[in-house]
Amino acid sequence: MAIVVDRERLEALRAARGVGSVPGDVHELLRDAEHAKLRGNFEEAERLLQEALLTDPSRPSVWSMVGALEDQLGEVSVAREAYREALSLADDDETGLALARLHMSVGEWDDAIAVATHLALNGQDEETRGVATRLAHEAKARKGAS
Repeated sequence: MAIVVDRERLEALRAARGVGSVPGDVHELLRDAEHAKLRGNFEEAERLLQEALLTDPSRPSVWSMVGALEDQLGEVSVAREAYREALSLADDDETGLALARLHMSVGEWDDAIAVATHLALNGQDEETRGVATRLAHEAKARKGAS
């Protein structure tokens, strides 16, 4: 079961919840989702992250965690969309690196190069810029070899 990340479908789910439903605490939902993931209970982690998205879809940390879980589960299109949404809400180096790696894992060389190059030039710290530079070079090399 992939998490619903499409904004229109999310809004429809939020509306269907009804006015009387009390949203959960996003921090607790994220913590519980991480624990479920570590225990290998991916279905529960997805359920909790879906609830977190429904509770507060404006939090980049929720979107990043959705991206990471769905990436791990092989739901590439959902992970890609979640990572992009997280980055649209806040510039986060770890999410950017994860998105670049996701692009590389499925042979999306131009996208990997673009994301990694952006981080190589604009990363928050030297370590991030170094990792991003290596990813960009690796993606260029793989693109040339394919």
